Amino acid sequence: MSGRGDRDVLRHMLTLATGAGVGKLVGIAAIPLITRLYGPEAYGLFSLLLAGTTLASPFVTLRYVSAILLPQRVGQAQVLVLACFGLLLLSCTLMGGVFALWGDTLFGVVGAARLGDVWPLLLGSIALAGSYEILSAWASRHKRFRPIALAEVGMSASGSAAKVLIQAATPLSGGLLIGHLVGQAWGCVALGRALWREWRWPRRLRWRVAAALRRYADFPRYRMPAQVLLVVSSQSPVFFAAALWGADVAGQLGLAFTVLAMPVSLLVQTTAQAYYAEIARLGAGDAARLQALSVGIARKLALLGAVPSLVLLVGAPTLFPWVFGAQWADAGVFAAILSVYLVAQFVSNPLTQALNVLGRQRLFLWFDGVRALITLGAFGFGVSLDLTPFFTLGLYSAGLAVYYGLNAWTVLRLIRQRLPR
Repeated sequence: MSGRGDRDVLRHMLTLATGAGVGKLVGIAAIPLITRLYGPEAYGLFSLLLAGTTLASPFVTLRYVSAILLPQRVGQAQVLVLACFGLLLLSCTLMGGVFALWGDTLFGVVGAARLGDVWPLLLGSIALAGSYEILSAWASRHKRFRPIALAEVGMSASGSAAKVLIQAATPLSGGLLIGHLVGQAWGCVALGRALWREWRWPRRLRWRVAAALRRYADFPRYRMPAQVLLVVSSQSPVFFAAALWGADVAGQLGLAFTVLAMPVSLLVQTTAQAYYAEIARLGAGDAARLQALSVGIARKLALLGAVPSLVLLVGAPTLFPWVFGAQWADAGVFAAILSVYLVAQFVSNPLTQALNVLGRQRLFLWFDGVRALITLGAFGFGVSLDLTPFFTLGLYSAGLAVYYGLNAWTVLRLIRQRLPR
């Protein structure tokens, strides 16, 4: 039976990966043109917008979105979906007021003063990203992976086309940002239309929302602060680069992270979605099947992760100037340095979803706290010793490799402890 679960995860992963793969191929095909239309400074602003969107993500739903897959009854999950959209609306309203009144000061403090001029676009990106995450969680619960795959293709194609057409028609410094929002909107509309026909409004909504928020209170209690630490540590390198070495280096690093994100989103995130949907159905009680499924997925992902890691480690410094243009040579070196942690990340990221099923949300806080310390330590050490960006990123990459490896080992150990003795 564990083999069947393993095959189900791989089949769903293949569906998601096909959609994500086609979408990424469209994105990859457009990147050489985009990097010639927009320089490192424009890409630096775009990287800051992406980082700002990710930094806001833990707050918009208080991480209740991660609980949508867990209820046994569909009605309870629907209540969580509505609660998440309500929290998203409230959060974006509050953020809009803060950005309008104190945006220049706030963005200046975090080394992203240029976002003060484009905060409406940042707010739109936050709202669309939150909406897509909620819709994607609902689709994953029902194993509707084909609509997710199609939405991924549409997002990438429409976003890439908009970025190119905007710059070709009327050069705008914010063309990258507007194109990104076009892609996000496309994904939300496509996924929302595919799922709307299945929606049924739950009864006694007000009381059920309150009960659901209490039932899954561990998610805002532990997952939200953990997610804050995660996104701060994952996005802060771009902010550190902008503050310490300027917008050009931030743009180079942003492109490196963009390329590294391709295999991660293609294989890791799709596997995590399919794996979480399967283990949420199994529950924590079936430890034997949970362990067999987890170990099988970990082995396969370790082999898959070795391929992009080696390609980037060996080939990125040569490939980047050739594919993206000579001005992006440093981005290739950055990508080679950062590829060191890819294999461990491939294994760790999906496995940590098991903590939701095991009821160990508190460990997310520990995991992400350690990652934040690694990030701050690496960049703090680099600044104190006046190291170059390359050496500083080397410390950061080595620390993450150890971090991801220990996370995977911890999760597998927790699952093994649940086996009957």
